[in-house]
Amino acid sequence: MRLTDTKVRNLKPREKPYKVHNGGGLYLQVTPARGKLWRLKYRFEGKEKTLSIVKYPLVFLSEGREKARQANKRWIRASVPPRMGSESMLVSPPNHTSLIQE
Repeated sequence: MRLTDTKVRNLKPREKPYKVHNGGGLYLQVTPARGKLWRLKYRFEGKEKTLSIVKYPLVFLSEGREKARQANKRWIRASVPPRMGSESMLVSPPNHTSLIQE
């Protein structure tokens, strides 16, 4: 089921955290403390990983989809692990020089 902005806005916290999937690995995690966090599930080196994108409503649905698409295209498919908690890692991949320096 694809999410809409209205559905996301109307999601209520429950006793335990839960996930609402959007497709393509993108989902919104809703926590009891009324927090909503965009996350992207992906596989790296055969292991399932999760990338936290940013909290809703700082990033709305369309932006969350775009950030997930960018992460998938630039990092995950390029076999370069994204760094958790680094917003810039979702925007531009490193060049060869920066990879060598790390």
